[in-house]
Amino acid sequence: MVALAYLVVALGQMYVVMPLVVCSSCVYATMAGGRCVSGMNLVAARLGRTSPPEQFAARRTKGILSHNKLYMGSLIAPLPLLAVGLVVDFSPLALAALLAVAGLLAFRVVVVFKRTACPHCAAKGRCPNAKAMGIA
Repeated sequence: MVALAYLVVALGQMYVVMPLVVCSSCVYATMAGGRCVSGMNLVAARLGRTSPPEQFAARRTKGILSHNKLYMGSLIAPLPLLAVGLVVDFSPLALAALLAVAGLLAFRVVVVFKRTACPHCAAKGRCPNAKAMGIA
């Protein structure tokens, strides 16, 4: 039941909230043929209208329940939950799931974000995330 609730929240955050609130003001939403590493700008274009790119950083990072914190939380939340589950009732399948989730998260942060997307991005001169990482 907890896994189903997590799945609904994580998918809603990624495919509804982010495209409607954050991705609609990303520089990719207004770039002809532009596509961010997640492709959410394409979802945002289908769900609603775009807003000025200047609003991107403010919408993404402001407040205790900002979309960036909710998004990262939904990526990280399974790790402690799986760890608690292993302590309560150890199973090789749960251990494999914990290692797989941790590996995929590490791959996403180290490879996808830093090596694949930002250094080769066509919008890095205008992207607040690239500027924050010192790439732009």
